[in-house]
Amino acid sequence: MSVLGVSILSVDLGTSNTVAALAAHGRPPRVVEVDGSATTPSAACSAARALLGSTFDSLPDA
Repeated sequence: MSVLGVSILSVDLGTSNTVAALAAHGRPPRVVEVDGSATTPSAACSAARALLGSTFDSLPDA
């Protein structure tokens, strides 16, 4: 829940998919949709090639 104007974002980075929930503005937590879906493929990147929510195949070459 949102406490004293604080927003809380919870992220479940799973092996295959990732889902996030947001509690803000005193409202109950809700699932955050990305491109109309509650889940997005998981990807973990490092260094300058990191893009949130992107898969390795869609990253530009450095």
